[in-house]
Amino acid sequence: MEVSLGGGHPNRNLHSFINNDRKVLSFDIMWEDNSYDGGIKFYKMNYYLSDNTMEVKEIRKVNSGNEHFPMLLKRMKLPKNPILTPCPALSLKKEDYYQPVDLILGNRVVVYNRDILVYDCDEFTKNWYRVNLGVEMQPIPIRTTKSYLPPNPIPPYNGYGTEEDTMGNVLKLDPSAPKPDMFKMFDNDQHVLRFDAKLVSSNPEDDLRKFIVSFFPSDDTIKVFEKVDRNSGIVGGKFLERTRYKNPYTEKHYEDVDCYLGNTLILQSYRFYLCTADEYTNNYIFERPQKYP
Repeated sequence: MEVSLGGGHPNRNLHSFINNDRKVLSFDIMWEDNSYDGGIKFYKMNYYLSDNTMEVKEIRKVNSGNEHFPMLLKRMKLPKNPILTPCPALSLKKEDYYQPVDLILGNRVVVYNRDILVYDCDEFTKNWYRVNLGVEMQPIPIRTTKSYLPPNPIPPYNGYGTEEDTMGNVLKLDPSAPKPDMFKMFDNDQHVLRFDAKLVSSNPEDDLRKFIVSFFPSDDTIKVFEKVDRNSGIVGGKFLERTRYKNPYTEKHYEDVDCYLGNTLILQSYRFYLCTADEYTNNYIFERPQKYP
């Protein structure tokens, strides 16, 4: 009653609030900062139709080297030409604020001396301009630079443990033990291929040395044992520890198909020529013609 008689404090923005509550025009904007540590910066600008206020949010980029500030402009009415006075409440000058008609794609908005380009918007904003202002919003193409991704090469094998252990430390801060191929282990656990081998060397004394090269198909490991004759002056026993070895030419680990008579295995710069095999190894090769043609 008091408001209808011209008294009280009528809410002049009530009609706009009821019709436009939760209706927000969202724009993609770009600011070309020409300062020393500036560059092209991208923001999200939201215009609230309920009270004609707007805000500018920064789009955060990881590892950009810039300090992150969530808001470039807090929600407020943005004046086109701000009037700076010591007492804004006592100023008699009227400010002209930005309206939706000023935010058409391709226009520039001055946010307190920052010249910002409006280059794109969402589908709701395009439809609102089409229905209310009869304007087709066409995005402005922007040439953006791709973010630099520094190379992350895999470090070489350091010689400790296996290569799977080294890769586990590269991929995880808290690495777990590498999982073996259980099917291969169960199928070949009982197989051991043994060969009599000679050391290929330029030293004539190595011609008398005899070795037993054992290959384990369950995990593709190789062990080398040296045989000695009495009073030969050579200390026999384990020559190379059981582990996986790589072919220096193919950079692949040796497999059971690489162990056959007449082949030379290069194990830690030692060359072993496979001369003969025991009966079990010959039967193993004979029963698998698809692997050993």
